[in-house]
Amino acid sequence: MFRVTSRTFKAPAVALLAALLPLAAALRPGPLLAARRTQASPGARRQPAPDPGDAATITFDEIDYDEGAGVAHLKGNVEVLSGNRILRADEMTVKRRPGEQSQMDWAKARGHVYLEEKAQTASAPPVLTGTGERGEYHDQEQTATLEDNVVLHYGSMSLAEPATITGARADIDMKVDRAVVHRSPERQVRTLVKPKGRPPATGEPETPPEPIELTSDEVTRDGKARTFVATGDPLLVRGSSRMKADKIWCQLEQETDVLKDAHGDGNVVIDNEDEKNGQLHATGDHVTYVQATSVITLTGHVHATQKLKNQPEARTASFAEFSYNSNTRAWSGKGGAGGRGTLIFPQGTTPAPGSGPRAQPATGGSRSK
Repeated sequence: MFRVTSRTFKAPAVALLAALLPLAAALRPGPLLAARRTQASPGARRQPAPDPGDAATITFDEIDYDEGAGVAHLKGNVEVLSGNRILRADEMTVKRRPGEQSQMDWAKARGHVYLEEKAQTASAPPVLTGTGERGEYHDQEQTATLEDNVVLHYGSMSLAEPATITGARADIDMKVDRAVVHRSPERQVRTLVKPKGRPPATGEPETPPEPIELTSDEVTRDGKARTFVATGDPLLVRGSSRMKADKIWCQLEQETDVLKDAHGDGNVVIDNEDEKNGQLHATGDHVTYVQATSVITLTGHVHATQKLKNQPEARTASFAEFSYNSNTRAWSGKGGAGGRGTLIFPQGTTPAPGSGPRAQPATGGSRSK
């Protein structure tokens, strides 16, 4: 084993471990002098990431290298640039790939870990940035793990700001653009997406879409499919609408990252509040929300209550299937116990115009899969 202590040692355009063997021989007669000779200029530490086809570039302050094991222990402002990815940390252990002199197998990082995947277009925001206190990166598999106070940011030109996921642990597969984030003992995973929406028509005021907030014990993000799947007491909040279920999954529009649809399965609870029309509270077994039609469809033992602003008491309904338009407040139901639905109006109340059982039936709803 040998040690190099240097302010900024750098092995550009070749993998570090392949360069260490001749470096070791050079350092044996006078390691301090040799280390000084390899010192890079002060501005050399923060170079742009190389193209994906380039070999890794690694910078550090101090290194211990075990030649037999092919393992290097790096300390002090460690940075690994591999293709369009960057990994930084206070300390890092790097392993050479077995049988390969010039290829990194994995890196394990500790302290202020930072991971970044740059976009292919220079003007675009980074595809991914992630932080944590510990992390691992596997070069051949293109996978990474971050732990402790994890924050992931996903950039897109269609977002008002990068989408954020916070949790205790993140398992990231950069090859397929997929991540699974787990909660800590103290708090759930939080996902926040703020789309820009489409530009307004000429003369129309700008009305950005409502942010999408999802909390859960675990969430899986699939960047290619534009989906989020949440389990473990998940809650989806969008404006004044709330969806709870045993499992929630939603999909975003490919071009705008605006919510396309949302689904809930098992012990579904829906709450929707409107300043003008009042409150809707509904439960069921399954729910589907379609953004294009603004229709919420619940199925399976549905029980709904609606309290209007001008009515002191709520009215209730029980159906096998219940559809509610969150824009028009129109609703419809069918089926129920014995094949018949139930609707109860409190004594002394009358349906509000356009919102009772004679209202235009809501359309466009669909059963969840």
